[in-house]
Amino acid sequence: MSAFDVGKDERGYDLLIVDDAHRLNHRVPQSAAMLNTAFRAINEQLFGTDDPEPTQIDWIAKQSRHQIYLLDGLQAVRPADLAVETTRSLVEVVRHEGRHHRLVSQMRVRADSDYVGYIRDLLDARDPAPRDFGDYDLKLFDDLGTYVYVCDAELRAFLRRCSE
Repeated sequence: MSAFDVGKDERGYDLLIVDDAHRLNHRVPQSAAMLNTAFRAINEQLFGTDDPEPTQIDWIAKQSRHQIYLLDGLQAVRPADLAVETTRSLVEVVRHEGRHHRLVSQMRVRADSDYVGYIRDLLDARDPAPRDFGDYDLKLFDDLGTYVYVCDAELRAFLRRCSE
């Protein structure tokens, strides 16, 4: 799903997770003429006017109740990418609100096991049958208290193993 898809969608979202958020665009001539038209139409739909100031990050915020942005401002290299000041401002806001979390590692997925497809099916509510992915451990929770309890128990078990 692209930022354009989000901007055009009339339903809105509870949560949007935006990977490579630094690649979202601000209003500049887009690579294709139809994208320029779409940018203008989305701004008009969401903000009531063809104001050149809103960025795709504004679209995401307007179209969702909660957002998770994964970004690295140093990777913004194209003229259409968000300005460094925009990403820096976003980081400062979430840091001030106590919602900034630095990603210190990444998990690379073995795509041959179809783990990614399975996760997509789960998130799209397709209810796939349980599968074993070896070393992967996926747990879904619909109760925050249970989640905290399980995480706490797993952390205590991990710390015990480390101290042995």
